[in-house]
Amino acid sequence: MKSTTSKRSKKAVTAAGKSARTAAKRLRSAKTVASPAAKRQAGTRSKRIPVRKGRALPAGFEAIERFVKRWALPTQNRRQARRRKSTTAELQDFYDDMLPVLPSILKHVDTFPLGELPQASQRLFFLALSLAEVAPHIELYRGDPNVPYAFEESRFVAEHGEKIG
Repeated sequence: MKSTTSKRSKKAVTAAGKSARTAAKRLRSAKTVASPAAKRQAGTRSKRIPVRKGRALPAGFEAIERFVKRWALPTQNRRQARRRKSTTAELQDFYDDMLPVLPSILKHVDTFPLGELPQASQRLFFLALSLAEVAPHIELYRGDPNVPYAFEESRFVAEHGEKIG
């Protein structure tokens, strides 16, 4: 004799499976459609961060905006070239102003889904990557833009050097 509980649990499992498959289909279709309505429906709506007109960075990062033109570079090769062309004083100035705001930058960037940074936030992220390029030269090499006692850096070609990010 079969109990009614097992029949009910089978129906519940089947219904849950159908519901999960439907939700997965909805999420996949929302990923391919870039409309804000589809994102809202799938629950993956991006946050809008206020950017004042004429500003390159999101609100709250005005103190480092002067570095955008020179240091917000999208590729590793460009960041490395900028570091190598800079003076020790320029590297130190960039490092001193960027290091205290790095936690705020990372917290801000972390509020967005992977690959969906608005342009102003992406510039902020590129500044953080430039700091990662500069920091060892300030902390380990006494501000020398090149690596002391090493081969000429131009001899090394980064395989990923032209990838953005």
